[in-house]
Amino acid sequence: MIQLHPSPFQTCDFAARFPTWLPLDKWLPQVFVASGDCSVRQWQFLSLEMPQWLVGIFAAYLLVAILVIVAQPFKAKKRDLFGR
Repeated sequence: MIQLHPSPFQTCDFAARFPTWLPLDKWLPQVFVASGDCSVRQWQFLSLEMPQWLVGIFAAYLLVAILVIVAQPFKAKKRDLFGR
């Protein structure tokens, strides 16, 4: 599961790995400073955390995409709104 039972032995990488041609960690160090523990649950809404919400949002987008793809072969009915 996504961060449901995080491993106490797993640690976060505190060094940002950027390419040499775009050293954002050198240009904006205050943005990329690691602060906090990755296993700490900080954000929760309706008893679900952010990764769980994102899985649900992705599933909804996937369902909409499948419905759009399936609906493509069917031709829409032409409606004459003004009776010409």
